Amino acid sequence: TLSENTIQAEIDALFNMDDEESNEKNRDKRPDLGNQILIFICTTWDTKGPKINNVVARYAVDGQMNGTFLARKYMEVIVALHSYNFFVNNITADGASENRSAHKLLATVKVKDIFSPLKEGDEVPGADHLIAFMHPCQPDKYIFIGGEMPHWIKKLANAIYRSSHHGHKTDLTFRG
Repeated sequence: TLSENTIQAEIDALFNMDDEESNEKNRDKRPDLGNQILIFICTTWDTKGPKINNVVARYAVDGQMNGTFLARKYMEVIVALHSYNFFVNNITADGASENRSAHKLLATVKVKDIFSPLKEGDEVPGADHLIAFMHPCQPDKYIFIGGEMPHWIKKLANAIYRSSHHGHKTDLTFRG
């Protein structure tokens, strides 16, 4: 890992701040160091079309990242991508608390608002679950909120492993 001094040296070199006078004059231009990196990746899952898997936005964030900040960044990136004719129809993230908080803030559309029962009189499973929000640039389109499958599997595997330790509060027992 890079030390903070190494990173600061790289920033100083970038802003040409090797002498005291230049350093003082350009101090307000120097970016703050972040202790987290927020990355947005655009990818496609359609096997028939071209494969896209690119980082579209990166932010160095100080320790104050929260759901409100992240929800705002989601919207900024979605709007920016739309201006380049990319349509976002799904967002995913790992289970970090700020991601869950952002998803809760964004989620405004329920399952029953999108899906109708196959037969009249049937109920839609999970009808009241919030699963999407309206696209900020195309209000007739939805953006679905989902989890990231590899992280879900990792969390499940970790929970199973922890539950096998005597005295752990999680008890995952297969009864089938």
